[in-house]
Amino acid sequence: MIETERPAILVIDDDHMLLKMISLILEQAGFAVTTADNGEEGLQKASDNPPAIILLDFMLPHMNGLEVCRRLKENPDTGLIPVIMLTSDDFIDTKVAGFELGVHDYITKPFNAQELVARVKSHVEASISLQRHGEREKLKALEAMLEQVAHELRNPLVAIGGFARRIRDRLSDDDQLSTYASNIYQEVQRLERTLQQIIELKNIILGSLVSFDPVVFITGVLETFSDALQRSRIRLETRLQSDRTSIRADKKNLALALGNIITNAIEAMEAHGGTLTVTFEQDTRQCLIAVEDTGRGIRHSELDLVFRPFYTSKTSGSGMGLYAVQHIVEMHNGTVRITSTPGTGTRIDIALPNDCRSRNVHTPDPLQPARS
Repeated sequence: MIETERPAILVIDDDHMLLKMISLILEQAGFAVTTADNGEEGLQKASDNPPAIILLDFMLPHMNGLEVCRRLKENPDTGLIPVIMLTSDDFIDTKVAGFELGVHDYITKPFNAQELVARVKSHVEASISLQRHGEREKLKALEAMLEQVAHELRNPLVAIGGFARRIRDRLSDDDQLSTYASNIYQEVQRLERTLQQIIELKNIILGSLVSFDPVVFITGVLETFSDALQRSRIRLETRLQSDRTSIRADKKNLALALGNIITNAIEAMEAHGGTLTVTFEQDTRQCLIAVEDTGRGIRHSELDLVFRPFYTSKTSGSGMGLYAVQHIVEMHNGTVRITSTPGTGTRIDIALPNDCRSRNVHTPDPLQPARS
């Protein structure tokens, strides 16, 4: 099942009974809670898995809360995480010292459970809003870079390809220079395909949501690859659930995502052939699409890198295909997962909610409890 990711809260306090109580309160409110009973452990957990916010006790053994806060703010990985200080006193000098170090808020013990949840939600909302703003700014910067790259490459590629073709046409087939010119022309064509992928990535905009039959859709995408599969001696197997309902999504961009996955699978098997298996299942909440090949596979050390833009484990290619896949799926509030074994093959699973609204149309409430 698809789960709405629960905001993570780190609570650092040496009072184990209080830790249990705070954990229970926040978990019932829909948060994922991690605890630590001393400053060193808290710093390590915050660095390893940065939470949405940190609840930090002022009185801790060996290292008090102010020192923990100072070290959190000095660490680039944790410096922007909001810190709420838990304190048993209400002294103004204590609060001023904390605010100067970067404490966002104070909660005085004993506290009211409703107030605790309200304050935590308020700071989580602000933290998530800041994170989303940062992601939007990154995307804008990436789009600007892609536009500039496309602009700078287009004209030189046309010129190089044109001159290489003219040179090749004026030489005899047995002339070595003709071979060189043909190689140049082929490489230019490859770069032009990469340029087209960059342009397609830049133009991924979810907004045209339509309802359609997912099996008919998948079958249509597969038909466009029939010639490529035959040329590469690849056998196609499909397991497409017969009883299904329609889904609502951006059909064009989903076709691009599925096409990129299939293209990668074909390239992984084109040397020796193999089997491409496409599976579709659907229940009342989500649809699952799986594409599995018997190709060369991907090394475990590269699995965390394949969704990065411009990264590729192949000898050729732009490294934009799987990045576009992840971007499209996540904008549909779905998830994508890859598993692979070198020499055996690769499987990519896509999970999409049946009503695949884009984030431009509908953003799920991150503060709602997760559903299994």
